[in-house]
Amino acid sequence: MRFNYLTVLMLWCSVVSAQEIQGRIYYQTSYFNPALHAEINDPETLPERKKNLMETIQQMELFVNKVNVLEFSGGESVYKENKTLKVGDNTNDELVLPKDLLYKNLKLKESLFATEYSGSRLIVKDTIPVYNWQLTNETKMIGNYLCYKASVKRVETEWEVTKRKDGSFSKIQIEKPRYTVAWYTTQIQISHGPNKYGGLPGIILEMEIDDMVSPTKITAIEVQINPKRLVKIKRPNKGEVVYGIEGFEKAMHQLINGNRK
Repeated sequence: MRFNYLTVLMLWCSVVSAQEIQGRIYYQTSYFNPALHAEINDPETLPERKKNLMETIQQMELFVNKVNVLEFSGGESVYKENKTLKVGDNTNDELVLPKDLLYKNLKLKESLFATEYSGSRLIVKDTIPVYNWQLTNETKMIGNYLCYKASVKRVETEWEVTKRKDGSFSKIQIEKPRYTVAWYTTQIQISHGPNKYGGLPGIILEMEIDDMVSPTKITAIEVQINPKRLVKIKRPNKGEVVYGIEGFEKAMHQLINGNRK
């Protein structure tokens, strides 16, 4: 019963704090593949192989590396790409708003992804995803904030090529566990986070996402709490509303093929 009581208490504190806090957090997203870096640093790796690995990393960094901003006020937030290089509480620079943004409302458990393709604006309406976070006592400092580690495991099906004794190759399907790691701080007791992530007893300041195609790391590089330039969250309302990933994929397929009115 003690665990349940503490859980309820943490959630209650988060709700109370959420009603009082607003701010902006700037995140640096970067390509993050420890296995490739370990192979590059391995003295037994051939020079040609190292060169190919480094080229792969550079290409992925060009595609992945960017700065996003999370703006939040109470239980609402917007996550979008930051087009301004200069960041800071006292800057008067206006952000050049990108076409894509993710809006979340914790109270309504609602997410709205606003995007545009070929002049057509879509709003993808869905529920905020729920993650089965495993909380730990492991900590580290990110800036001035003491952060706790949480992780969630998923199993993905992949194809693996193996070499037979006769020299031929076979392709087998395997199940591989992958992990998403979040570092959150209870010093900011609100359940927001970058992109679609959240649901922890504090705001997320760092993510490590083990993805088969594009493993990434998202790290807070600037945190502004209750800044002088007030945060104003606007719920996306311009565009055709579609529902969930299936509705989005159907709409995009029609737009790409030119048969969506």
